[in-house]
This record gives sequence, structure tokens and C-alpha cells, in this order.
Amino acid sequence: MAKWIIAALTALLLVTNGFWLYTIVDQANAGKYRQQERYEAKHRIAVLEKACSRLFGGMTREEASRLLGELAPGDEPFEKEGHLNTTWLSLELDRNGHVRACR
Repeated sequence: MAKWIIAALTALLLVTNGFWLYTIVDQANAGKYRQQERYEAKHRIAVLEKACSRLFGGMTREEASRLLGELAPGDEPFEKEGHLNTTWLSLELDRNGHVRACR
């Protein structure tokens, strides 16, 4: 009887250690994927900010507001602290009311 208990506990120890080893390897692998996703998102955002600045750059406040309304229907642009804002985008305005850059 004691041999069965020892064998069962040994098997349980091996199974749980195998599970923890699998979890560690899985977490490391998932971490690499998350790191790659963050890298891609960071560079995608930089490119989209440049594209946004080119698209909106020089537009008047009214033109930019109208275009934002077309691009994101239901997301009403508002002006605050020299920026024209939506939920996902902020356009920096100069003193004359023209778009200077995207943030």
C-alpha cells in the first residue's frame, strides 16, 4: 500500500512540475508575441501620425472638423486648449485656427 502512495505522489509531482514548466514556456512565448505587437503598434502609430499630419496639415478648423465628422460618424469633434479632439485623435491648431500636427 505504501508503494502505491509513493508512486501516486511521485506521478502527481511529475505532472504538476510538467504543468508549471509548460506554463513558463507558454508565458515566455506569449511575451515574445506581445513584445512584437507593441513594436509593430509603436511604428504603426508613428506612420499614421505622419500621414495624419500630411492629410490634415494646413486645413482650417472647420474643414478638419467636417472631415473628422465624415471619418468617424457619431464622434463629434470638440475644441479644447488649442486642439481639435475626437475620441482617438487630437489635432493641434495654430493661432490662426489651422491644423499644425496630429497627436
